[in-house]
Amino acid sequence: MARRFDRDTLKYAIALRSRVLTSLHKFDAKHAGQTASELDIIANGYRDFAGQLGELGEAETAEYFADALGSASYLCRWIVATLGASSDAQSLLEAARARCLVLQERLNGSSHIGEAHSALNLWIESILAVNNITQVSSALDSLKRIQLPVFYSRGNSKKQSSPSASASLETRATVKSPVVKLMFSLDGQILATPQAIRSGMQHDLTIDMTVAAWPDSFDVLQVDYLST
Repeated sequence: MARRFDRDTLKYAIALRSRVLTSLHKFDAKHAGQTASELDIIANGYRDFAGQLGELGEAETAEYFADALGSASYLCRWIVATLGASSDAQSLLEAARARCLVLQERLNGSSHIGEAHSALNLWIESILAVNNITQVSSALDSLKRIQLPVFYSRGNSKKQSSPSASASLETRATVKSPVVKLMFSLDGQILATPQAIRSGMQHDLTIDMTVAAWPDSFDVLQVDYLST
C-alpha cells in the first residue's frame, strides 16, 4: 500500500513517545499514583491515535502499547495500595496480570509480527512474574525501552475526524492532567468503605464528578472498576 508522509501524524507520535519517556523517567514509588494517572492519559492518547492511523498495521501496535500502558498503570496503583496497607492491594496486581493475559492473547492472534510485538510479549512475561513492588521500577523501565515503529503516515481513518483533529490530538498529548474528585454511591448510599454485594442482585452505582477545570481537548472520562 502506498504511503504518504503526514507531518501531523509524526509530530503527535513524537509527542506521545516523549510523554511516555518523561512519565517513566526515574520512577519513584512515592509518586506512583501520579504516574498511574499519567499512564492512563497516555494510553488513551495511543488508542485515539490508533483510530487515526486507520487500517495501517501500526494502528494495531499502537493499541497494544496502549494496553501495556494500562497494565503498567495498575502496577503503579498496586504500589500505592501496598504502601498504604490497603486490603485491595492484591486485587490491583491481579488486575494488571489479567490485562496482560488478554494482551498476550491478542498479540498471539495478530497477523502483524514485528519487533515491537515480540518485545511486548517478553514484557508481559516479566509482569506475570512480578510479586514484589520493588520489581515494578525495572518493569516500567523495560516498557519505555520498547521500540515502536515510526508513525509517519495515516490510512483510512476508523473514525470520522474533523479538520482540526490532528491539532486536537497534539494538544491532548501535551496538556496537563486535570484533578478530578469522584464520589461513588451504591443504591443511594455514599461509599465510604468497601461494601460486600450479593451475586444475582442488581445494584445502582452512581458516580458524581467535580473538577475545577477541564481541558477542551478531552471529551471522555473513563472510570474502571475492580471486583474481588
